[in-house]
Amino acid sequence: MAMIAPETSDWMRQALDARNHGRTEFARGVFHAIRLDGGITLGASDLHAAEVARAAEAWNESIGTKVFRVVRGGDPDLQVRAVSVLEGDDQGEVDTDLELPGADHYRLTGGISICGLDHGVPLTADEFTAVVVHELGHVLGLDDCSNGSGAMGDYDAAHLALRPSADEVSLVKSIRAEMLLQILSSTSAR
Repeated sequence: MAMIAPETSDWMRQALDARNHGRTEFARGVFHAIRLDGGITLGASDLHAAEVARAAEAWNESIGTKVFRVVRGGDPDLQVRAVSVLEGDDQGEVDTDLELPGADHYRLTGGISICGLDHGVPLTADEFTAVVVHELGHVLGLDDCSNGSGAMGDYDAAHLALRPSADEVSLVKSIRAEMLLQILSSTSAR
């Protein structure tokens, strides 16, 4: 079963605490950033742009809104990079932060590293896409699910999850709904 990632819960708690202490602009900014409303831009090298776009579209179609958008050049919110080695046996890793580029505006920034090798063999396009789908699930607030068969399950090249499961989509939608309620609550508290 899909679970909410601890980082998402921490950000939600920080924003709720800020709202409860009268810092409503901070709370609204955090809620907007982690609710992912404006769309998160993804950058990728030409070599893997198609796989990243395919993974983004899998989430966008499943959720029913354009959360992710792949861009060329500029300053994307998250940069997807292929690397040759990651610690442990991970195929991917997400490193995100909330950045304050201007007053009352927060932006999710960072990077996604994808190990382009599986036991020394280069990943196929489908394998790379499946790993990006998994890592984008983390960006959306989901945690790993070692006993699951959806996108957040353990990496298994023989059983690739190129799309999130219905359970994972439902949980992401509930996180987004909770964020909307919190934004509305922080706005009405002004």
